[in-house]
Amino acid sequence: MKKYSLVEWLQDTTALVSIDDLIKQKMDACFRQLKNVTKLISDAHQRKLVPANSRGLLHCNASSAVSFIELSDAEVNVGRSSDCWLIIDDKYLSKVQFKIYRIEEFFVLSDCGSKNGTSVNGELVNQRTLVNGDCITAGKTTLLYVENLSQAFQ
Repeated sequence: MKKYSLVEWLQDTTALVSIDDLIKQKMDACFRQLKNVTKLISDAHQRKLVPANSRGLLHCNASSAVSFIELSDAEVNVGRSSDCWLIIDDKYLSKVQFKIYRIEEFFVLSDCGSKNGTSVNGELVNQRTLVNGDCITAGKTTLLYVENLSQAFQ
């Protein structure tokens, strides 16, 4: 294997990954996520899925059915395992991917040491206090935390 100096490596076009390609990949990923979130909001609004003054998660499953999971004082485990409160059929999720629990008036998401991680608004997190409109991504699954759907993105 040939060793490169930094200058040689930068000059060797076969060793470079185009920055434009990297940016395009990131943009494509963002657009896919935005498309999922837009569908969640649109479907929930049309079907009046989110009761007034409730907090919970909007979820779009593999068959594009949108559901609202209301959060309460009980801890919610999310993952592939039948032991989870919210079971999601996504091979990229861990058996127990993350949990959401209440501390006073806030809901907190905590990753459960998952292999692929959990993101909130595109940022990989271990623990995060959720706010209205947060987009949770784990594996190929997107969930939207809402406190009031009409104010989710204001």
